[in-house]
Amino acid sequence: DISRHGELFICDNENDSIVKLNAFGDPDLRFGDFNWGDGQLEYPIKIEVSKSDLIYVSDQGSNQIVIFEIYGNYVNRFGSSVLEKPNGLSQSSDGKLYVADSGNNRIAVFDQDFQPVYFWGAKGAKIGAFNNPVDVALFEKQIYVLDSENARIQVFQLSE
Repeated sequence: DISRHGELFICDNENDSIVKLNAFGDPDLRFGDFNWGDGQLEYPIKIEVSKSDLIYVSDQGSNQIVIFEIYGNYVNRFGSSVLEKPNGLSQSSDGKLYVADSGNNRIAVFDQDFQPVYFWGAKGAKIGAFNNPVDVALFEKQIYVLDSENARIQVFQLSE
């Protein structure tokens, strides 16, 4: 993902870390690897950079979302009791975080306090069901879910 400052954040899942490239494309920082303490990553797969410069990382090895600030400092982690193989994520304008919960074949939604507020979906091929959802994106009032094993993108309308 790209920050509002033009920095590119990349998951390096072979080295269990995040690489930050500055606006000129030069490597600037690496964080989350084995010596990162509470912020250690086990298999980072996707990144979402928030408008407030928080870095949300889907860490499939720990079944959690790990949060760092823009300089790579560890902030928090959540979701271990509800997520299985978290994948793509996207943040709404009201601060909710939508996570493609691949292992549970659903979308998980967390509030600004990192508490789950709702889930939807189940394994299947019908409309509204998923088979390994791997990414989620929000645009205006719509949610796009890449439903990989069903070879489709499902579009949902956000309600107020």
